Amino acid sequence: MSNLKTKEKTAPGAKPEAAEKNRFTAPSVSPETTPQDVFNPESLFERKTLTDMGDGTRRFTTDYGKTFSTGPGGVFIIENRDGKEVEKSICGPLWVSGDIENEKGEDQRRAIKWRDRNGREHEHVFRRDEFLDPKAVLRVLLSGGLHIGQAVTAQGGSEIHNFLLQYPQAEKITGVDRLGWWDLGKCFALPGGVVIGEPPEPMLFTGDRESAPRYGEKGTLEDWRQSVGTDARNSWRLMFALCVGVTPPLMPFCKEENGGFHFYGQSSKGESTLARALCSLWGTAEDGQDNEMGGWENTANGVEAFAASHNQFPMVLDEISRADPNKVVDLLYKLGNGRGKGRMNRNLGLAKTHAWQTMFLSTGERRTEEQAALAIRRAPVQDGALIRLVNIPAVVSDALGVFDELPEGLTVDALAGRINKAAKAEAYGTAGPAFIRGVIEEVASLGGVEAFRERLEHDRAEWKRKHCDSTDSKILRVASRFGLVAAAGELAIIRGVFPGAPGDANKAAAACFTAWLDNFQTDAKKEDEILGRLDDFVLSSADHFDKVSDTLKVEHVSGRPLYGFIIPEGGEHAAYFIPSEFGRWFCEPLGMNQREVCSVLLKRERLKANDKRRGVLKAKSGERVHRLVPLGRAVVVLGIPFPQA
Repeated sequence: MSNLKTKEKTAPGAKPEAAEKNRFTAPSVSPETTPQDVFNPESLFERKTLTDMGDGTRRFTTDYGKTFSTGPGGVFIIENRDGKEVEKSICGPLWVSGDIENEKGEDQRRAIKWRDRNGREHEHVFRRDEFLDPKAVLRVLLSGGLHIGQAVTAQGGSEIHNFLLQYPQAEKITGVDRLGWWDLGKCFALPGGVVIGEPPEPMLFTGDRESAPRYGEKGTLEDWRQSVGTDARNSWRLMFALCVGVTPPLMPFCKEENGGFHFYGQSSKGESTLARALCSLWGTAEDGQDNEMGGWENTANGVEAFAASHNQFPMVLDEISRADPNKVVDLLYKLGNGRGKGRMNRNLGLAKTHAWQTMFLSTGERRTEEQAALAIRRAPVQDGALIRLVNIPAVVSDALGVFDELPEGLTVDALAGRINKAAKAEAYGTAGPAFIRGVIEEVASLGGVEAFRERLEHDRAEWKRKHCDSTDSKILRVASRFGLVAAAGELAIIRGVFPGAPGDANKAAAACFTAWLDNFQTDAKKEDEILGRLDDFVLSSADHFDKVSDTLKVEHVSGRPLYGFIIPEGGEHAAYFIPSEFGRWFCEPLGMNQREVCSVLLKRERLKANDKRRGVLKAKSGERVHRLVPLGRAVVVLGIPFPQA
């Protein structure tokens, strides 16, 4: 950022020429001159150019005729006294290393560098409007050890402030407020100012560093491969978690919606080890809100900003019990949407909308819908939420926990503890960046982004073809996500980031997909379960119904609450429920309301109703719904497998 061009030297103390005295006079415009010819942005800086003095120092003269010198010895004002140059010390070594603006020419900033008394270099990026507060600017410089060689006013005013304001335009830098791909397939920005690959132009991250992921590294890639990577090969679920951790950087190459994977199961069986292994790809897996293992509580406030800060990076949401049951479903929809709400700024304009591409891994003892069921206003969790965060049983077996096999001589606790220790303190933060370098190399070897995109889509489609034979649209959406995770893992193996053989990532994804599918209820499965439970309920509660035989003989309930009536109808039996008892004794324990259950019965042609919205059969005023049923309204369920009286 310090490539500073020099122009022709301006003699110190020289008087401005006549034209300079009238520099605010509007230029004359000839008939052949257009306004575009008159205005030249570069002219704004023509009077402030750095001149190399040949002795390691550089000078510039301000708009008001003052000359500054900057170099290894510090910053000085050059004064002309009796025809001689006199240097007046201002401060230690200080210079502007870059002028920053975004792609629209907005959000302008200056990058300032200086050296402290011990020769250590410091850097800070100031927004242009921060120079309106000289004291705040000076406070930053003093905190960084800059030597001050002149008096400062109570408001912080000084020649240092003027020096920074008047410094000629430095190297132009494009400010980018997002992490991830700055140039798809060529340049990727990590938190902490690390950039992998070559940016197309000088660029600098200007986003909120405080909300950025807490990434860091310890050890080498080989250290990580020999510890976390090797031990993870004892579990398909652990291998899959690692694959999830490198998938988000591939999302810009293909069309894939945001989504996640929730590993649930009995405590102390290793489900948190899945999250720690993933964390180790990019940074430490230490607990705490300041680290990536902070968990679901990180989404409590500002979920949009939190998700946007993880754009093209994975999110870890450990222990779902920490999530607010009243908000967990809404959070899943927000995370899955990939874009925040449009809002107005303080100037009544449209504020910048947060956007993100990410995949998230969640853990906990409860399934998503079980956590949501603890809400004050309990409502069924719709399939839309359950395919955004798919439930995968974390435990393979009681004996093995999350592992499929154990190395000789090791227990579940010992192996999980070894992985956790390495992920927290011994080897972390190297595999994620290595994967990015591998992607850049793969893009280049294939001849560009489009070829890489085609390869990625082919690998994902091939995985879906082999492992998903369903035609259900919800299952196909989830299979597409699993396929992309598998493709990411295979690339990591091929590029030497993950240990293992080609095909291992595909197998890991297949094992987890099968575990999810075995426990996922399609709409048809849910309907079958509701109908089956209803039939079982009627049969097991037969002594709560008045029963009418084929000969119209009535057997009344005695000493028990009455739920309704069983009537022979059309060669079968129908249950005429008292509506309030149907809701109380069947729908509520099922976790559904009466209208939801009745809509399933209507769809399966098991409900007789003339008020289909409420799911009830209503008799005319003063009449009965059936001559043997003393009710004016009833929930009438057809096809009850009731034995003949």
